[in-house]
Amino acid sequence: MLRIVIADDEERIRRGLAKLVRSASEDYEVAGVFANGAELLKFLKEEGADVVITDIRMPVMDGLQVAEKLQAEHPGVRCVIVSGYSDFDYARTAMRHQVRDYLLKPVDKAELYRVLREMAKEIAEARRQTKIFRRHRLERALAGEASAEPVIPDDAFAVWYVVRTEAAVGLDTLEAAANAEDVRSCAIAVRDRTYGVLLELDAGASLTSAPERAGFALAAALTEHTGAAIGASLPFRGAKRLREAFIEAELAAGKAFYRFERAVFVPASEAVSQQARPARLSDWYKSWETEYVRSLQILDGEKIEQELNAFFEEMRRRQEAPGVLMELLIRMLELAEREVGGFAEEAEELFGPADRRLEELSRFFKYGPLRQWFTERMIEAIVRIRERRSGSVRAVDAVKAIIASSYHEDLDLGGLAERVYLTPSYLSRLFKQETGVTITDYLIGVRIEQAKNLLRSRPDLKTYEVGEQVGYPDSAYFTKLFKRIVGMTPNEYRQIVR
Repeated sequence: MLRIVIADDEERIRRGLAKLVRSASEDYEVAGVFANGAELLKFLKEEGADVVITDIRMPVMDGLQVAEKLQAEHPGVRCVIVSGYSDFDYARTAMRHQVRDYLLKPVDKAELYRVLREMAKEIAEARRQTKIFRRHRLERALAGEASAEPVIPDDAFAVWYVVRTEAAVGLDTLEAAANAEDVRSCAIAVRDRTYGVLLELDAGASLTSAPERAGFALAAALTEHTGAAIGASLPFRGAKRLREAFIEAELAAGKAFYRFERAVFVPASEAVSQQARPARLSDWYKSWETEYVRSLQILDGEKIEQELNAFFEEMRRRQEAPGVLMELLIRMLELAEREVGGFAEEAEELFGPADRRLEELSRFFKYGPLRQWFTERMIEAIVRIRERRSGSVRAVDAVKAIIASSYHEDLDLGGLAERVYLTPSYLSRLFKQETGVTITDYLIGVRIEQAKNLLRSRPDLKTYEVGEQVGYPDSAYFTKLFKRIVGMTPNEYRQIVR
């Protein structure tokens, strides 16, 4: 894939060039378009690219200045100048600053395609000799893809490091931090803020001191920029153990997860010595979950906090892999949503959408901040639900009181909601949750009971008058509704209770 960035101060031309580049090949990616050279260079510093296509005349920073900067700061990036006829001499000057080609305005599609093909060919050849190509081969090898050329010689020793960081780190930074006189490194991005650094040891290098020196150098360098959890594999020979050793390094990084230092390195030897485990986690967790669910069911915030503290302490004692810990935290949220009405809505706000929660938890590369963040939000959710339920009971009681005193009036959901300062949909859901019946059914029940009282105590009232007094001016509807609820007509009921 060829990453191409475009700079031109005219939006129409920027869009047109981007469209032409995309149409030239599926292997061309327009990584960014910019209105001036300064924006382009800022992007290159952060994201990188293979080819720059830039107008020669732009505000802030023109194409010639871009070419000069590329030559000094990004010597591997190819530059193509776009110029008008009047700028031809200016463009020739730019050719001295790493500019590989130029295009005349208006840009001819065939000419652009030719230039891009030549660039792609040059870059493909150059990548064979660069660390970018080596990183790509390493990524493929780690994924299990076969390669004609092994990423490390069969007779060479190497060590994997897995690095989890609080903030994104450049691969060059990782390689520079790990490199020593007797090693050479290659860094790859594995997941968001998780990196793999492969160190190939020179012949004669110590299989103990060299890997540990590089690991501690990584931790020291990263402390200046971000927090990090770093784990190392045991030294291994050749590419056959590449994936197995990476898993070793991941396990070691999991041990670093529980340390309190800002950036901590755990050698493989230390991680291996800690492999002995207490009783099976599943046995302990099953017992713990029972108590956790009980505390959820009664909304006991203090007990829930105690259970969470017990859980996190057990995870730290066992040094469980971060992935296992996070899966169990997801399980806790699912249990809370199942056991506690209204928790799902709070969890959506406090922990994010259900399908993004693992991603949210994975932001934490260390145990301490994750424990604090999760516990605080769990307790906040429980407190909110308890407060809402307390207020909910008051709102439901208010609606019941309104119905008791005004059942004979023309009541509807909208009017009731307005009187208790809630939305109709929320009041409807709340009333059903607290009473087990809808507001409509509750109102009907009250009216029918009042009608039965009148039929017993007021023989002078006609059936239609009873209906009017309980809120049903339509006599036929009242009779039909009464029979459906009571099982007999108002007159039949009156005959029975006389």
